Amino acid sequence: MASNNSVIRFSRGLILPLMTLAVLAPSLCALPIQPTPKQLLEELRRPKRDFIPARVGWDEGRQPVHDFNVTFELYGPQATARAVRASVLAALTPDPVAMAALLFCAFALRWMRMRHQDAGEKIEQELTAQPVVLPKAA
Repeated sequence: MASNNSVIRFSRGLILPLMTLAVLAPSLCALPIQPTPKQLLEELRRPKRDFIPARVGWDEGRQPVHDFNVTFELYGPQATARAVRASVLAALTPDPVAMAALLFCAFALRWMRMRHQDAGEKIEQELTAQPVVLPKAA
């Protein structure tokens, strides 16, 4: 009977937060806003805000050091230098799969040679351990 009382007390303490959550849940969900036509018209009547870009330098009369030409940037000497640098970097970067394959081949060949040498030594030991019996000539 004592355990039933503790369950009832626990459930009474749990009912109030659950009821509060159930009542507030519809107002807590975040759904997209559906504006009315009146709100849309008011939005159109508001003056637009013009965002003035920030000045990079303080000298207004000073011209930029160089003009930016997209074609020259794509096909000029700097682009060629960047392409050469990128290709050298790509050539010097090792391929992990190829490196793993080379390492595997090196260890596999070494393992095969060791097995072959061990087999040769065993055969040699067997041959020296047995006396050689030659057939008698008639």
